[in-house]
Amino acid sequence: MTALGGRGGLGPAPDAGTLTADSDFFALGGHSLLAVTMLAEAKRRHGAAVSPRAFLPHPTVAGLALLLTEARAAARAAEAAPEAAEPVAAADDEAYPASPVQQRFWFLDRLPSLRSAYLIPTLVEYGGAVDPDVLRRAVDLVLGRHPALSSVFCLDRRKRHVCYYTSCPPAPVTVSDAADWHPDILRSRLSHLCWAPVDLGKEAPARAEILTLGPDRTVLALVVHHIVADGWSRDLLLAEIGTAYRALASGAEPLLPEPVHPARLAPTGPTTPAREAERAAALLDHLRGAPNDIALPHDWPRTELQSTEATLLTARLPAGTAARLRAVAADVNGCTLFMTTAALLAVALARRGDQRDFLFAFPWAGREAPDATEAIGMFVNTLILRIDLRGEPTWRELLGRVKESCSVSYRHADVALDVLANELHSDRDLSRPALTPVFLSAQSGDTGPAAPADGTTARFLPLEPLHLKYELELVATEAAGDRLDLALAYAVHLFTRDTAQALLTDVVAAAEDLAADPDSHPFTRSTP
Repeated sequence: MTALGGRGGLGPAPDAGTLTADSDFFALGGHSLLAVTMLAEAKRRHGAAVSPRAFLPHPTVAGLALLLTEARAAARAAEAAPEAAEPVAAADDEAYPASPVQQRFWFLDRLPSLRSAYLIPTLVEYGGAVDPDVLRRAVDLVLGRHPALSSVFCLDRRKRHVCYYTSCPPAPVTVSDAADWHPDILRSRLSHLCWAPVDLGKEAPARAEILTLGPDRTVLALVVHHIVADGWSRDLLLAEIGTAYRALASGAEPLLPEPVHPARLAPTGPTTPAREAERAAALLDHLRGAPNDIALPHDWPRTELQSTEATLLTARLPAGTAARLRAVAADVNGCTLFMTTAALLAVALARRGDQRDFLFAFPWAGREAPDATEAIGMFVNTLILRIDLRGEPTWRELLGRVKESCSVSYRHADVALDVLANELHSDRDLSRPALTPVFLSAQSGDTGPAAPADGTTARFLPLEPLHLKYELELVATEAAGDRLDLALAYAVHLFTRDTAQALLTDVVAAAEDLAADPDSHPFTRSTP
């Protein structure tokens, strides 16, 4: 289950008139995806590129101004240099080193039981007069133009490193008339389209099929392997498909940005364990001592190999509770929606047992390079957040702890997850993910895909079944109308629906307790 972009704070965007030179980006609700978007806009306006990594230690208006000044000076110096560095070539027959994240995904793909969990499937239903042949041509064009989507991977045994070539022809996009299909046949077909594994050494890592369900109903099934794409990439692809459709439908040539080769942008190449450990030292010190597992309320024991099949439950916080949460979070030095949700989940789990120290996984956008906002590729890194409830903190104190812990994770966002796992979870097995079985994310906005033409509609269809990388994944969404929604995906081989529903109810109860009295202690109320 992938959480996509949007503003990650609690409450409305700040009034520009209230900003000062010392206003903190993260205290105002910023997060990694928004940082990438903001820095891309800063580059457009000021002609200077600042990476998210450089911005993290200085996330203020004054800090950004200084970084932009330094970036402009560096750009002038580079222009004056006698020789400029050549960009990475994009020859199809050239081998490119996989990034650390891609290496991890490639090795995980060696396990058949995990292959479906590393796909990004998307079902879009179009309503109205959508021409399936024009849509097919638009999807063909978009999937065929990006080097990342032509990648095939292999292990260079001599260098002991995974590499890839951008030489694989794209998979043909097909159109099927499904108007007369039985609903069970349609569900089976969509499930197969979404979750059938990809052979990373032989097949293009992207595929699509268009199903016509009637004159005014068309479904696009788009699937991309996570090794070459992330949620941001998925949104870019859908936007390009819409642009291409509108142009082709009118007989024009689609105007799309020049595709970016991911080898120009992603951090690549092997590095030594000693160098990685040196870079990770401060983060390891912060995480060391926390349990690398969570006492989850399993109904069945873990199996020898992790199973990824899952399903989804949702809940909506009452409007009054959501409004009070926003006020409390803003009062605690501007905690974000993500930070608040992390505290709520940790308390809900702690109330069920004796554990008071937790590690949660969460995503970081990782688009450092100036051109990364328009690139299709896998740039996300998985970060680890520690939440320590020991010592009976009040809710307000807990939010402060979570905010500080998030800052530590943000400052070391480039440390590969495998480096942390090797140091903190060296005895891990294949029954569960490394370091933690819980994944957490937050997003703002519940916007859907853009309609391809006037008089048409577009919406995402739910995925059933789901496949997860973790045992539990919680997504908090701040949406229109002051709504605050929670979505809990859970592994069906470990939890019954009743157990998962009870845990989600516990999170809502924790939210109500926090909103009612932020100066109380989280354990003064015991959730049934």
